[in-house]
Amino acid sequence: MKTICTLLFFLSLSMAVAAQEKPKKGFISVGIGPSISLSSSQSYISNGQNTPPPQYFTPGTLGANVTLLEAGYVFPSKIGITLKWSGTAFIKTKETELSNGNIETLNAEKGVGSIAIGPMYSFALTPSLNLDIKARIGRMYLSKETSKSYSDGSNSSSSSKGIGLGGEFGVGIRKHFARKWSWMTGIDLQGARNGIQLNTSFGIGFRY
Repeated sequence: MKTICTLLFFLSLSMAVAAQEKPKKGFISVGIGPSISLSSSQSYISNGQNTPPPQYFTPGTLGANVTLLEAGYVFPSKIGITLKWSGTAFIKTKETELSNGNIETLNAEKGVGSIAIGPMYSFALTPSLNLDIKARIGRMYLSKETSKSYSDGSNSSSSSKGIGLGGEFGVGIRKHFARKWSWMTGIDLQGARNGIQLNTSFGIGFRY
């Protein structure tokens, strides 16, 4: 009987502590997922001249993105702020037989880096499930490298870089599986002068 009373005491104490605990308003997360290009990259400035590069990364090209860091905080009004640091990579390899019988091997890489910040609206679908609507604006960095090698032993290469202003709009879901931890998933439409892409991510977040 004494053991039962002791267990009931600690159970009621833990429930009281849980009831007094403040709701988690902030989160920090990381994630990874596939990306898809929705438009061809436009021309951009390289070495002081407008250079329209060949469009190797056409709509439908698949890539991968990494959310290096996403942080958010929700105020009592359900309006919050979110910051995201991410990177996306597209790689394309292709072999083509030319009219002279030479075999051309193409290796092209495109990278997009982004640091963006903006408002977020968050509301609870259930006590353990949150839906976040986000809009961000920030700096985006583009790099493209292309190399071609031929069966006759010749080769060529080129590279371009650019920095500009871009934005993204997305929706995310946070599923809380522990007091301070959540599964994270989301989708973002990201666009800038160098093109538009759709990024999806899956990861884990820490709540505070």
